[in-house]
Amino acid sequence: MISDKIKDLLKIKKCKAIAYSNALGLNKETALYTKYNRQSFKVQDLIILGELTNTKLAFIDDDNNPVVLFDTEDLKK
Repeated sequence: MISDKIKDLLKIKKCKAIAYSNALGLNKETALYTKYNRQSFKVQDLIILGELTNTKLAFIDDDNNPVVLFDTEDLKK
């Protein structure tokens, strides 16, 4: 499940859920748990997660080469 992987990444990177909740602009930490339960994460949420954890969201080919990388530049309109 996506939510489990997000929680695992936060744990590995020693990042608290409240920090992720704040980075997403959610008013309450419970709103993050609602996203976990509903599996309602958008690409934008995952890009923010990458920034928060000093990682990147990417599509990687069969040879483990990144084909497309997403970063905060992709969030700008």
